[in-house]
Amino acid sequence: MAEPEAADVRVERVGQAAQPDTRLFLEQNRQEFAELLTFIDFAEGLTIGFIEVNQEPNKALLIGALRTALADTDSRLEVMNFSQEQDLRRLKDAIVQRLKNVKTDRKLVLVVQGLEATIGTDGVGAYPPVLQDLNFIRDAYRQSVPHPLLFVLPDYAITRVSRYAPDFWAWSSGLFRFKTAVQTVEKLKAESFEQPSSRIASSDNQAQIDQLKGLLMEVNPSGKQITPKDVLLCSEIYYKLGSAYLTQQRPEKARDYLLEGLKVLEAQPDAALRQSLRRKLGNAYQQTRQFEAAVSTYKLALAEARSLESSTNASRLLSDLGDVALAQRQFEEARAFYQQSLTLDEAHDDRYSQASTYHNLGIVAQELREFEQARAYYQQALDIKIEFGDRYSQASTYGQLGLLAEAQEDYAQAQQHLIQALKIFVEFNDTHSTEITFQNLSRIHQATQDASLLTEVAQCLNSTVEEVTQLFKQFGESA
Repeated sequence: MAEPEAADVRVERVGQAAQPDTRLFLEQNRQEFAELLTFIDFAEGLTIGFIEVNQEPNKALLIGALRTALADTDSRLEVMNFSQEQDLRRLKDAIVQRLKNVKTDRKLVLVVQGLEATIGTDGVGAYPPVLQDLNFIRDAYRQSVPHPLLFVLPDYAITRVSRYAPDFWAWSSGLFRFKTAVQTVEKLKAESFEQPSSRIASSDNQAQIDQLKGLLMEVNPSGKQITPKDVLLCSEIYYKLGSAYLTQQRPEKARDYLLEGLKVLEAQPDAALRQSLRRKLGNAYQQTRQFEAAVSTYKLALAEARSLESSTNASRLLSDLGDVALAQRQFEEARAFYQQSLTLDEAHDDRYSQASTYHNLGIVAQELREFEQARAYYQQALDIKIEFGDRYSQASTYGQLGLLAEAQEDYAQAQQHLIQALKIFVEFNDTHSTEITFQNLSRIHQATQDASLLTEVAQCLNSTVEEVTQLFKQFGESA
């Protein structure tokens, strides 16, 4: 092979031949790309480098540009993607295993991608096992992986490497930070805030989390101060991330993001946003059964909502306080909070919001064995949800009507309502609620041994009667 061209010449050549998106990316990072090429040219044996790229599409652009730049040199790029191995612990062993399939006479340059899946991209969290291993067996890499080794990671993942694998980090010979184009960041902002938050833990919900984290790394990069113009935006991102993690039933992670959002907001107080953050933080405390913390946080948010004269938010917070009382089986206190919430909604003709309050009042009445009152409240809630076309929310009320009928040993009615709930949860791909409803139906079948129930459930789940029977049996044995 001939001597490689100077790095800046190759950058120019690659840019001229590239597609518009790659050309824009290289123009934004011309010097960084030239330094990375020089690093590769001179690297011999185990030489560790880190490449910071925050946005997933830019990683593909960078790899493509590197392949083009190295095509006529004595270096061969070998990309190893570990994004599908979230439980990876021993990276060295995984690399060595993949190297067995690589045959070349050229200098091998290894590019490791996707490790953020196991490292994490959170500012807080547990010590990732893969980084424990990376730090502990650092010396073994010299013999096992005698090649230049480049890690392509987003900002926060690199920060976690430096924090949790400091010995390995100390061996790194280069850090190359590739900037995201301004147009890309603006597009990311628009997309992140235009789409509504998901109500269900799903792939869409996870995609929104990934997108929000990508944006957060742009406006709040590690080791840098948030610019004043981005303080509110940053706090809103933390709010949306906290909300998304609550949807995933991951309250501890939600709490960490919401607390960080409140901390950031101290630099530029905004009462409405602070109240929203506090309410979601109360939700997180409630999900972890930290009821005292939930109540005190809700009360702070309620005082703020009242000072802002926001009756809608005040109503929601009174309902939240009712939820905490209900979770502690303080039924009369819960009913009092729900009634206050309902009074506010009625005063402002907020009919839609009344549905959830009627639903909760139904739960209280059911717990107090006031069954006729409970049925009336549930029916009021259901009527409003049907009136407003909120099909997904109807499922939870059908579910409660089913449990109410079960409590009265009206199993035919219980079956009817729970099947209706199951159909809706399946329709919306709500796996968590589907499983709970399935367990409730299993209990009904245990009491009735009604074969028609098996058929209906099988139809809902696109399954067979035999499979449903087996699952019901398993639930019965574990009950």
